[in-house]
Amino acid sequence: MRRLGVIDERYPFPPRPAGVPAWEEAEKKAEWARLMAVYAAMIDRMDQGIGRILRALDDTGERENTVIFFLSDNGGTAETVAGRKLNDPSVPIGSRGSYVAYLEPWANVSNTPFRLYKNWLHEGGIITPLIVNWPGRISEPGRLTDGVGHVIDLMPTVLELTGARYPAAMNAGPLKPLEGRSLAPFVRGGAEGRRTPLYWAHGGNWAIRDGDWKLALDGRQPGRPELFNMAEDPAESRDVAPQHPARVAELQGRWEAWARRMGAREARP
Repeated sequence: MRRLGVIDERYPFPPRPAGVPAWEEAEKKAEWARLMAVYAAMIDRMDQGIGRILRALDDTGERENTVIFFLSDNGGTAETVAGRKLNDPSVPIGSRGSYVAYLEPWANVSNTPFRLYKNWLHEGGIITPLIVNWPGRISEPGRLTDGVGHVIDLMPTVLELTGARYPAAMNAGPLKPLEGRSLAPFVRGGAEGRRTPLYWAHGGNWAIRDGDWKLALDGRQPGRPELFNMAEDPAESRDVAPQHPARVAELQGRWEAWARRMGAREARP
């Protein structure tokens, strides 16, 4: 990844988690290889499906009238499917009826150089690239930006790009105001920084990001949120909470206020 220029020296190679063996020491290598091969095959099938959609847009003449957003929903998952009703270990991996996961070792590879996995709110669980495609409408096609966005920004983006208005009410009831902001400036070549914080709450884990600062709690360690400067440490390798107690308190207070307002289940009483 460094040779390709995808990451730079700010991304240290993360330590291998306890319980994840080195490949050279792993048992049943053929099974592990099969898990990743099937995963890669699913990605290939997805790519083919996207290609069919694009060809259909070309055939109908709607290609240049269609803006496409592509992103994954979360980082790699370390979940297991053992014990679930659909799981039948006697069915060969990749065969019809098989239902398996690629488990923490492959999730760790997939998320490198980021920490943790789906369900957590460290970068390994939430960071994802966003590809925006709109022929003839995007400034400098192929351009990369490290601007920060969120799925809550997609609705405001579509509203701005299409000139539509967000209604104040629907089905005889008021709608809550949108929390996101439009990403249209990125589409048009701008690089304005985000001026409003982002908040997350999921499964006992929570996080807030405000500018370059991010405070994240691993729910397995309650009461010990970690603080990161994402501009200097985008891989969250150095917890600087002990050096900035006032900032920790400020960000945690803002997260708790948001959680109470939104009714997040992880909010403190």
